[in-house]
Amino acid sequence: SALAVIFQGAGQTGLFLSPFSPPMVTLMSITGLSYPRLLLCAGLPVSIVMWVGTFLIANKVQKETQGTENFQMDPATRRATIAFAVTMALMVIYGIATNGGASFVILVMIVAAIITGLFARMPVGTIFDSMMEGCGKMMWLFFMFLIFNPFLNFVTQSGAFDALLQLLEPLIGPTGKVGFTLLTVLVGIFGINGAAVAQAMMIDSLFSSFLPTLGISMELWGMIVLIGHQITSFAYPGVDMIGQMGLAHASNIKPMMKLSYFAIIPGTVILAVLASFIL
Repeated sequence: SALAVIFQGAGQTGLFLSPFSPPMVTLMSITGLSYPRLLLCAGLPVSIVMWVGTFLIANKVQKETQGTENFQMDPATRRATIAFAVTMALMVIYGIATNGGASFVILVMIVAAIITGLFARMPVGTIFDSMMEGCGKMMWLFFMFLIFNPFLNFVTQSGAFDALLQLLEPLIGPTGKVGFTLLTVLVGIFGINGAAVAQAMMIDSLFSSFLPTLGISMELWGMIVLIGHQITSFAYPGVDMIGQMGLAHASNIKPMMKLSYFAIIPGTVILAVLASFIL
C-alpha cells in the first residue's frame, strides 16, 4: 500500500517535470513558455507539494501496514534496482539533450526494462515474456484511455461545457485573479475528465479568453492548467490510481484516497491560490 502511494504521488510528478512528457509538451504549446520557465513556475512547485504529501502519507501508511504487507529483497533485486535508476538517469539526460518528444518515452520504457532484466540475470526470452505479460495486464487501461477522448468530445458537442462557462462567467469578473484561479482549478479537477492532453486543451479553450482581462500571466496559467488536468487522477479512483495499485500489488484503496485528499485541498488548490498573488 505504501508503494502504491509512492507510485501515484511521487511517480506521477514525472509528468510535471519531463520535457518530453505529453502534459509538459502541451503546456509549452499552450503558454508559449520555454521548458525551464514552465518548470520553475509550474512543474517544480506542484511536484514539491506532491513530494511532501507523498512522503507524509507513505510513512503513515507504512506504519499502519507494517507486518501485514511484506516483500523480500535479494541481491538480484538490488542489482536490478541500481541498474534501473542509472538507466533512467542517463535516458532522461539524453532526452533533454536531444529534445526527445513524447514518443521517446516508449524507447525509455523498453531500454529500461531490458537492462533491468539483464542485471537481474533473467534470460532474454524471460525478459520479453515478462514485458508482454505486463502489457497484457494493462491492456484494459489502454482501451479505457482510448475511449476518454471520444467521450470528452461527446460532452463538448452536447454544449455542457458552454453551459458551465455561462454559469461561472458572472462569478469570474468580481472575484479577480484569485477567484478565477480557484474556479478554473476546481472545474479542471472535478468537472473535466479525459485523456490528459485533451483535458488540458479543453481547459485552455474554455477559460483562456479571460486571461487578458484579468491580467493572468502565462506562468500562472501554466500552473492552473497543470493542476486542473493532472490532479483529476487523484480526485476519483480512476484508471491511473487503479493502475498504480496493480503495479504495487496493493488492494486497499483507502491509502490512495488519503493521498488524494492531501493532493487536492491542502496541496495543489492552495498552491494555485497562493501563486495567483505572486505570478
